[in-house]
Amino acid sequence: MTGSVFALLDAEWRTLGRRPVPPGWVAAGRVPPGWAAAGPLRLADVVDACRAPGDPAAANRVLAGVLAAAAGGDPLARRTAVQALLPLAAATAAGLRGYVGWGPWATRGELDGEAAAALVEVLDAGVPATPWPAAVVRSRLRDRLRTTVRRHRRQRDREGTPLDAVAPLSHPAGALHDAHTPEERAARALVDAHRGGAVSLAAAQTVLATSVLGWDTAGFAAATGRDVRAVRAHRRRTARCLAAVADTHLALAG
Repeated sequence: MTGSVFALLDAEWRTLGRRPVPPGWVAAGRVPPGWAAAGPLRLADVVDACRAPGDPAAANRVLAGVLAAAAGGDPLARRTAVQALLPLAAATAAGLRGYVGWGPWATRGELDGEAAAALVEVLDAGVPATPWPAAVVRSRLRDRLRTTVRRHRRQRDREGTPLDAVAPLSHPAGALHDAHTPEERAARALVDAHRGGAVSLAAAQTVLATSVLGWDTAGFAAATGRDVRAVRAHRRRTARCLAAVADTHLALAG
């Protein structure tokens, strides 16, 4: 879970998890009553119990208590529930990584971010009382992410991907050797960067469409079924990568 929103939440939890469990949780039976007799409880202990692999039934009972406290408007219980279910969200996102690059998400980080946001939305909507709340959350989270995939497919089928017809990057790079205009040179540089492994196909298409072919960012985002902010961030990252490649070439030439 490194390098994503999951890593950031884990880093935050290393501090937050040291907090003591609120006495009200024990009084309301949100955690097993025998725990209090064992000594001071920390929030990290509760999360560990929710994730305990040896006894899934017991782990789900603790999770159900935390979710009940969260449903009552307790923000600390809500954050604890998010942390307890973070591995579940990460695993669900990993199952959809095949859609990164050409599907709704340009990068794995975008997919992880949407999975984390969807997890919060599922918890905020409320999880019904059940002996297996983790399974309910997993099912609802998976459904939300798959809905995003289906929506993206419908939009692609309806509108098509402009670059598939206008400027596919699969044509021979030799056709660009005689490029003379700035636009043609930029297109050749993108093809070379992609073929050299410096940028992905999706990244090259994004820059080609928005920086060379004249597509406005909002229009390109709508045509490809992506969020306009994700397109802008993807273009910035790709531009930095291309600049680094150019600097390397200049250094080698010098």
